[in-house]
Amino acid sequence: MQAQQIETRHREGLVIRQTFTSSPSSQASANALLSQNKLDLPSLEQLESRWMTVWSSTWRSKKSQIDVKRLLLQCKCGYNNKARRDATCQYTNGDTGKRHAPYDFTGCLAHADITYEKEPLSIRRIVGILEHNQECQLSVMTRMPSIPLHPHVIEVALAQLREGARHMRNLEMYHQMAYRQQSSTHPDQANFRYNIQRSDLYRIYTRHHQSQGIDIKKRPEDNVHGWMNPDSPHFSKEIADCIFHYSARATRGDRFEIFISTKDMEDAAWSYVHESQLILDGTFGVCSSRLLLWIAMGVDPQRKGIPVALFLFSAPSGTLATHAGYDIAVLTHILSTWKNWLSSRKSANNRIFAPCVAITDTDTKERGALIATWPSIILLLCRFHTLTIPTRLLAGTSYQGALVLIDTERRYLESLVNDEASKQCVKGGIAFITYLSNFWMQEDLWRSWSGYGRNQAASRLGIPIEGVLPTTNHLEAFNRVIKKKHLSYWQHSGYRLRFDVLIFHIVRHILPFVFAQVRQRDQESAWRVTRFAAAAGGGTLLPRKHASGDGLIQASEPLAWYEKDTRREAMAIGILQERRLLPIASGHPSELWATCATSLSNPIFQFHERYWLTYNIKGTGTCTCLDWLQRGGACKHLRAFRLHILHRVHIGQLSSVGDFPLSLLEAQDKRASLEQEMNPPTVPILLHIYPNGYTKPIPPPTMVPSAFPEIPPVKEMTDVPTLIDMELENAVHMGLNSDDEGSDSGDDSDQDRSLV
Repeated sequence: MQAQQIETRHREGLVIRQTFTSSPSSQASANALLSQNKLDLPSLEQLESRWMTVWSSTWRSKKSQIDVKRLLLQCKCGYNNKARRDATCQYTNGDTGKRHAPYDFTGCLAHADITYEKEPLSIRRIVGILEHNQECQLSVMTRMPSIPLHPHVIEVALAQLREGARHMRNLEMYHQMAYRQQSSTHPDQANFRYNIQRSDLYRIYTRHHQSQGIDIKKRPEDNVHGWMNPDSPHFSKEIADCIFHYSARATRGDRFEIFISTKDMEDAAWSYVHESQLILDGTFGVCSSRLLLWIAMGVDPQRKGIPVALFLFSAPSGTLATHAGYDIAVLTHILSTWKNWLSSRKSANNRIFAPCVAITDTDTKERGALIATWPSIILLLCRFHTLTIPTRLLAGTSYQGALVLIDTERRYLESLVNDEASKQCVKGGIAFITYLSNFWMQEDLWRSWSGYGRNQAASRLGIPIEGVLPTTNHLEAFNRVIKKKHLSYWQHSGYRLRFDVLIFHIVRHILPFVFAQVRQRDQESAWRVTRFAAAAGGGTLLPRKHASGDGLIQASEPLAWYEKDTRREAMAIGILQERRLLPIASGHPSELWATCATSLSNPIFQFHERYWLTYNIKGTGTCTCLDWLQRGGACKHLRAFRLHILHRVHIGQLSSVGDFPLSLLEAQDKRASLEQEMNPPTVPILLHIYPNGYTKPIPPPTMVPSAFPEIPPVKEMTDVPTLIDMELENAVHMGLNSDDEGSDSGDDSDQDRSLV
């Protein structure tokens, strides 16, 4: 009915239709017309105003390059809420048309279509019916009007959200009258409120996301597609450059897929994962949709986890458990896409991306996908998933030996099955043995958790076995940081983020922050080295330690001398008794060489951590342990090597090995006498290059084989006596008084621990 009446009025010309120029007189007429009908801005801001905005549009004039706005206002008495709901069928909870407008409906036809230039304000046109019907003029307010928030309240709230505030300061500022115009406005004339209500949060958060380029009024998939589509006005090059694979979900059977790798992650993948170790695992519950997040991670030289790729994809339609919404084919597709993308990049330098070792859990789908993508990869199980396996089996390197051990245990338990006192224990033991045999003793799986697999991984990587990652702790810690720290920072009252908001913050904020921390850590480490180099006399500052009787020792190249030190002599004997010292073939015509396993490594393993020792027959020696590199003198490893050499002299294997210097002065003299030799002795490794010493299973760069005939070493560990007899003790203490008290120099066992 109203629409027909309005259409008739417009057709018959019974409406106001006026245009205005920019001249002062014309604008004065326009403003007078608006004020007369209470359409001026001060009147519209009054809560008692009968006008309400129902539509607006803004554009830029091509001719004048000025923003123009068209505004349609309607009388609140002409708003028929029942007709609107009938037309849109928007009924909820039985509500068939409850009116919220402050004035009752009277069928008023008043409306105004106003077009104006925004800056400077200039009215262009006014069209409409400006007079109200009689019922409207006589009506009074019957319901509480909607009271808007003051603009300053919204400004402060948005500023707090940008700064990452968890709680808005609205209550505090409200009571302090700290908002703009709050204290100067009389309550009877106030047209705004200053307290944030729960119903305001949606609008505030919508404004907050819009300010960052996220329109949460749209569907998440529409936002993501807009960011990824170069033809879209919402295309985001920053986000698109970080996503190397995007697949929209067009049909019910499709998967939504977003694979993320920034430039920093790409470089880290080649530096820390290619031909090295990969940690892979998935998580869920990171967003409000049924999406899984898989994380690929490497470990840098400082043993810190570095994320190298993130894979976000949807679970299939109808999946009851999101965490199980994948299979081998899906994971193979993910890993193959990542592999092919990296291998095609300029950073590949004609290489095919391939990790050597992967650390996983017992998920067969994950392990199957890794094998399908990289057939030669070595799979290792996280140690936390093997806590039920006996230690003897974990350390074993022979599959047949492990089977024999289990069979022996089974037969022993079966022999006790008739013993009433232990019947229940025996029954449980047999059940456990059966569980081990059926689940853990498949040969491929056995290789993943046994010492065999770790030895194989260490051999492939060329590192000590201690360098092989035992767990997925790096990834689990990163997963927790992502959820508990980064995502919670952006969440609203703990609610999970939409996946478009999740992707936006991962690319724009979380990953840049993670790699900024990495760069900060590396730069600080480099600064620490260079900051005190000059004060240390060049190179790296050497920590000062007390040496017995010689005060503080600080030198750029440590020397070896064998002062009396009862404690270190006792530890040296322990090294020989534990068979940790192993003589090796020398690459120098005047030297003996040996290795010594670190205190926490197992010499049985081929690639265990070890120190490298030399002794020149003119009296000099070196060791790669941190204790000797920092303080000089003789560490327990050099003292053990000395015991071994003296024993070989004693039994006639060596004729002469020179004199061992007993003081720093003697060591300096011997070193000076060797400076003019054609074959100078092996030099120590540089502490600023190896700040933690050197324990790798391959010789350090200073121990390079030469073409000279070598002094025959002891070939078998059994040639080193397990007990030190009296004759050896007499040889050891040549020139020393065994009754003297030991020095107060420190034990270097702690240094061993710091290197493992």
